[in-house]
Amino acid sequence: AIASEALDMGFAEVQWDYVRFPDVTASQRQSMVYPGSGDVTREDNIQQFLAYSKEHLRRYRVPITADVFGLVTYMDGDVGIGQNWEKVITTADVVLPMVYPSHYYAGMYGFQAPNAHPYEIIRISMQDAVERTRPVYAVGGRAGEIIPWLQAFTADYLRDGLTYGASQLRNHIQATYDSGLKSWVLCNPATS
Repeated sequence: AIASEALDMGFAEVQWDYVRFPDVTASQRQSMVYPGSGDVTREDNIQQFLAYSKEHLRRYRVPITADVFGLVTYMDGDVGIGQNWEKVITTADVVLPMVYPSHYYAGMYGFQAPNAHPYEIIRISMQDAVERTRPVYAVGGRAGEIIPWLQAFTADYLRDGLTYGASQLRNHIQATYDSGLKSWVLCNPATS
């Protein structure tokens, strides 16, 4: 109903931000109960929600998009939060992985300090997304467009002395293009 109201007001798309289950420990996850979910898995629940919203908002003829964690392009399964790359990319019109190098763990893609290697982290993670989407097209399936969220902020909490500025943003954008993608968006929590 809120999405319909926003579209009636003139918005041009519906972007489901953080379409996920809580990010908690495995033991906490096992004790959580979701009334009405039955035997539906987290990843199927999210896929069904995206499909449901597309169907109910079809008359607006606008894209239905979903933000996912950057690690979803790399990890199998649902990353513990219901975000499964293959299920989201085949349901949403656009999928926006949040590929902020500051959010990748030490050792990811072979980098002890991923935040210090933004070009590589973004390019490799987006190549993963493209590669994981390719089989969908190979069998004649439909997949959404991949548009990464790029880090337009300095992660002061890392205390690594790295500052993100204009040259780093150009670097992030180039990594996106070098992975074969043509669009991107910038995230800076200080300006939202």
